[in-house]
Amino acid sequence: MMPDINLSHSLTYNIQGNASISDVASSLLANEQMIKYAFDILEECIDGFCVTDINIKLKKVTHESPLREILAYSLVVAFQKDLEEEVPPIIEGLLNIEITDDYNSLVTVITMLVAIYGVSTVCKKIFPDKKQVNLDDDYERLVYIAGDQINISPDKIEKAIEKKFSAGHLRPLQKASLDFFKPSKREGARIVGADGNYISEGAVMECPSEVDLSGEDDLDMYPLQNVEIEIRATDKDSKKQGWAAIVNDVTKKRLKMHIYPTISVGEIIGEDRIRGNIIVVNKKDANGDYLPKMYHLVELLNEI
Repeated sequence: MMPDINLSHSLTYNIQGNASISDVASSLLANEQMIKYAFDILEECIDGFCVTDINIKLKKVTHESPLREILAYSLVVAFQKDLEEEVPPIIEGLLNIEITDDYNSLVTVITMLVAIYGVSTVCKKIFPDKKQVNLDDDYERLVYIAGDQINISPDKIEKAIEKKFSAGHLRPLQKASLDFFKPSKREGARIVGADGNYISEGAVMECPSEVDLSGEDDLDMYPLQNVEIEIRATDKDSKKQGWAAIVNDVTKKRLKMHIYPTISVGEIIGEDRIRGNIIVVNKKDANGDYLPKMYHLVELLNEI
């Protein structure tokens, strides 16, 4: 058994303005959860490695632009004696008195990986026909970095993540992942670790901005092609959020509308009516009927 090991996890959200208190609070709790997930993944990847206790505390938040969050944590780890020879050097180095920044970097990279995995599963559910190019690219880049740091194959890391978040364990991750991205989502700002590893602006913009996961089992989604969309509310400041529309092919009621990241808001602002491809989100009511709740505009077609 080893003594307590003290590490830290630091992220900078490169926003220009100030993040809301609720977004900061959500992201701090999400980062706390991501650290715990990161060690679950390491335990799965490394035979004989076990975290027996972890204690996470807030060390510092710099709220001015950019937003910086630092969490300090201590952990107790153990190795199975018969497997100690197979422990990667970076993990074996935890036995040293002085802990280098490599360990902080490793955990932060895995938290980024897990967060990307979580939001990617949400994207695949909402946009089943849309490829998340930037999220996929960032995931592949970071999984190779993590593999190099602990000297195991990227494939093994990916399988460990998939195993951890198999059926029944995915929804808490999805909620935490959406909260992880919240401070950057409004501006599409890069998220950077203390070591310079990052989640790109493009990946941040591909994250869904408004998803109700609490009633996911009561949701039904389907695509509609080439429909007329009457714009009823716009929000130039939040860009992809704060929109509402009427789609008469669905209902005459005004519903919220989320705009897919690949669509330029400038093409829509000032227009009363547009044509596009949408995904309709229905939610089950108390009577068991599915009623339209919101739209996702995924492709803008020729103007009417």
